[in-house]
Order: sequence, then C-alpha cells, then structure tokens
Amino acid sequence: MGWFSRAWKSVTRTVSNVVGNVVRGVKDAVKTVTKTVNKVVEEISGARKRREAAEDLKRAAAEQEEAQAAYDKQAAEIKRQTEEQKASLAKATAEQTAATQEAQRIEAETAEKTRIAELESKRLSASSRVQAQIDAATAARQAQIAEQQAIADVPEEDDDTGAGPTVTRTPIATPVPGGYGGTEPGAINPTGLNI
Repeated sequence: MGWFSRAWKSVTRTVSNVVGNVVRGVKDAVKTVTKTVNKVVEEISGARKRREAAEDLKRAAAEQEEAQAAYDKQAAEIKRQTEEQKASLAKATAEQTAATQEAQRIEAETAEKTRIAELESKRLSASSRVQAQIDAATAARQAQIAEQQAIADVPEEDDDTGAGPTVTRTPIATPVPGGYGGTEPGAINPTGLNI
C-alpha cells in the first residue's frame, strides 16, 4: 500500500511538471508570434505585408491549437493511466481481503479440528477406563464363580450318630439373578447355605 502511494505521488508530480512545461511553451509561442505579428503590422503598411501578418497569425493560431491538442491528448493518457492504477489497486485490495478471509477460515477450521481431536482423545481415554473396569468386574465375577464352585465341590461328611440333619449341597454352575443362590437380596435358598 505504501509503495502504491509513493508511485501515485511520483506520477502526479511528473504529470504536473509536464503539463506546466507544455502550457508555458504554448504561452511563450503565442507571445512570440503575437509580438512578431504586431511588429510586422506596425512596420509595414502594405496589403502584402498585412496578408503575411495574417498568415503568420493564422499559423500561430494553428500551432496553438496543435499544442492544445497535444496537451489534451497527454492529459487524457495520464487520466487513463490513473484509472488503470486505481483499478489495479482495487483488485489488489480485493485479493488481499480474500486471502485474509481464507486464512481466517483455515485458522478456524484448524481450531475446530484440534478441538474434535481433543474430544476424541478424551473419549478414547474414558472408553479405556470403562473397559478396564469391565475387565476387572468380569475377573472378580469369574473369581466368585470359581470360589462358589470350590465350595460346591467340598465332600460331605458322614455323621455316624445319625442324630443330625443331613445337608445336601446343590452345585450351581452359573448363578441366575433372582434364583436360588443368586445375587438378589432376600432370595430363598432351600439348602440353607449362604453361597
């Protein structure tokens, strides 16, 4: 942006100098021609001299018109270049704005992906902890089943006196919730054993 401003000032300064030089040249030419014509007219009183003076004046007017046309052409070219520079600046500004917006979009997208990755990492960590707890509970349940199986495999003792009741143990391979020997509180166990 700073470069464009400096370039713009330089072009404006150059155009002003050129236009000033052209205008001064035209004014000087007109003054010179006018002086010459006046001098000739004053010195010569004949028709031929008057005709030559008129021709000189006409030629000076044509030169002045030509200089004015050259000035107008140069001014139009400078205006065209100025418009091109303005359009170029507007295009560059639009491209810079679009690039800035794209960078902001990418930054927001990256932040969102980072946030999602962190959530996924937390989910995996929590899932691992839950799975570890499930594995521990399964191992404890299997240990409990093994313990119950060991109790069921204890041989019965013979009572020679015959005075006491006999205990019959019913092996339970897999306890069923709510069934005999299950885990439901208050369930009735006909064997009387707390398995």
